[in-house]
Amino acid sequence: MPLHVERLGSRGPRLVLVHGSMRAGLAAFSEQAFLADRYQVFIPYRRGYGNNPPITKVDLEVDAQDVLELLGDGAHLVGTSMGGIVSMLAASARPQAVHSLTLIEPPAFPLAVDLPAVAEVANALKQHWASAAPGDLPAFVEGFLRALKYEMKLPSPLPPELTMSIRNLTTEEPWRCDVPIGAVAEGHYTKAVISGDWSEAFTAIADRLAHLIGGERRIIPGANHAVQQKVPEFNDYFVNFLERADGKLN
Repeated sequence: MPLHVERLGSRGPRLVLVHGSMRAGLAAFSEQAFLADRYQVFIPYRRGYGNNPPITKVDLEVDAQDVLELLGDGAHLVGTSMGGIVSMLAASARPQAVHSLTLIEPPAFPLAVDLPAVAEVANALKQHWASAAPGDLPAFVEGFLRALKYEMKLPSPLPPELTMSIRNLTTEEPWRCDVPIGAVAEGHYTKAVISGDWSEAFTAIADRLAHLIGGERRIIPGANHAVQQKVPEFNDYFVNFLERADGKLN
């Protein structure tokens, strides 16, 4: 069965947007849909999301392979949250096909676990996964949000798409997200690491990541984990970043 992919626009360079664990596909990037006026926008639904068949466990390497197939002869690549980990895996496998790489609060905890704020959240996540009942999805996601120190109002009952996302989330291990830092750092494409200012842990991870890969670092004031939803601030920076990256290709 073909992967479920939303496609917007029919002209310009390719732009591939990879979602994270909770909000999938176009819902994750609704504020970037206007870019279809100037880009061919591809928004894949990762395995187990959207109209794709259910999965028993999230496999980031498989997700990265799916993304590779969407890069074509070259594309701008964007990943939010766990999609940022997937995007780094894809970029490391085929750097010549990446025009630019934008990473939005990827949970790359191992990169900065030496810092107290990062270690605290990583340990809280590990303890939650060890003690929570994965079958009780409302309780699981509430505990997950507490571990992150993230305020998010959940609908009750959970809608089907969110139920699917949380079920997939129970199979992940976000505190173990190793990333191919060396390969990404060596990539000759423009890079940016973007975060909000809501979490000391995610800010520290983003700071460390940007330093290690030689990427631009941007903080969007007032943004939560879904930084790309904070508009116009995110889009003002992101459009400028894409234009500068396009300029380097010409």
